[in-house]
Amino acid sequence: MVGMRKAAWVCIMCMFIFLSMLSIISNSTYADLITTVTVDINEDELAVDVSPGSRRSVTFTGTIDAENYNTAVPLEVDLWAESTVGDAWVSPPKVFFQDDKHSDILQLSIEVPFGTSASEDHSYTISGTWQQGGRSGDVEGDTCQIIILPYYLPVMSCESQYKDIHKGESAIFDILLNNSGNTDDVVRVEIVNKEELKAHGFSTYEISDITIAENTSKEFKLRASTSKDALDRHSIEVTATSIRDEYPNSDTLILMIRAREMNPIETLFDPMVLIIIAVVIIVGIVVFVKKR
Repeated sequence: MVGMRKAAWVCIMCMFIFLSMLSIISNSTYADLITTVTVDINEDELAVDVSPGSRRSVTFTGTIDAENYNTAVPLEVDLWAESTVGDAWVSPPKVFFQDDKHSDILQLSIEVPFGTSASEDHSYTISGTWQQGGRSGDVEGDTCQIIILPYYLPVMSCESQYKDIHKGESAIFDILLNNSGNTDDVVRVEIVNKEELKAHGFSTYEISDITIAENTSKEFKLRASTSKDALDRHSIEVTATSIRDEYPNSDTLILMIRAREMNPIETLFDPMVLIIIAVVIIVGIVVFVKKR
């Protein structure tokens, strides 16, 4: 009986020593593993619309793969996004690998600020670190790009939209054109009701196309003339349209001009009348002096 007990204890001790040696060998084997964790983004680039009313966001898809790791112990991976403009985040931000799991799906979501310039593209990188037991390392990240789509938005303003002049005179409107789009533009300014104005005794002058850089303003002048038989008042409808936009939207500005008759008092102070009076007086003085 005693011999059987000793034999049992010997078997147990041998089993313990064997398992310990197996664990040491196993740990030594995994310690020598060259673990790699790699991110692969499916799309190289995507376009983003940042115009007013747009979503201004985009989502990339991808995978994360782990190779040569101890499948008996959880491999923990932390992920984050590095961006050049706007907000970017990875989903999920933390991934675990264990057993036979070697791959998982992830997403990179990006939200770009309204009005971001279309003059350059922007890159985004998924980076991260992994750890397992006492071992750790960097994730082999991946990079993608977003292309900012251009949008065109010319906007006009005028401090004095109403002019009161005499018939036969001209009025000049100082108009400020602002490029509220996210790229350089060429804007065509037109008088919509030009023929109607002409029929009622008003005339306007052609305005050349205006080249304007993004986030800048330019002032231009609109001249309107009246004939002696012009109507009392009339509106001038001005539009500004980007000629670079495939589906252009126009900004409209309404100006008002009043043409009225000159009353007798005003006639006395008319420059031409004053000149004629001055000439008559001078001639009279010269004649008077000669007679004496």
